[in-house]
Amino acid sequence: MRLWKRKHKKEGNPEWQENIAYRILNGYRAIQTRWVKIMERTVGKLSLKAQKTGCIVLMLGGSVYCTATIYSGIKNKQTYQIKVDAINRGKHLGKTGEDSMMQKYHPLTYKDYQHLQHFMTYLDSLQKSETGRLLYDSIARTHPGLLDSISILRKIYFDK
Repeated sequence: MRLWKRKHKKEGNPEWQENIAYRILNGYRAIQTRWVKIMERTVGKLSLKAQKTGCIVLMLGGSVYCTATIYSGIKNKQTYQIKVDAINRGKHLGKTGEDSMMQKYHPLTYKDYQHLQHFMTYLDSLQKSETGRLLYDSIARTHPGLLDSISILRKIYFDK
């Protein structure tokens, strides 16, 4: 057992992310230096007395603002109540929240179910062969919710 373990270099920090971070940092520094130069030129034209007066005015203004904010927070004793209101549902929604129109009209017809069944047999046949397995995996990867949707549609059809 070693007393001091070596620090391992962390993976997952590619160079392009560092380059972007450096560019952002350099841009921020450039903006700061431009602002400082503008302020130096502006304040440099003022006399020393005017600079001191401006500094005192800014400090007093900030102090007054902070004090007023703290005082208004202490002075106001408003209380806020939380109300619980009933949720208004539309007339077509039942007590469980299901649409009553969907209960009357079933969206999946027998013809749709036949198409669905044909597609399921096609997918099953793809799984059985070597070359078909690659195509099946490709379909499953590009359409991740497809198989779940098919099983839900089959369940809807049999529940009617």
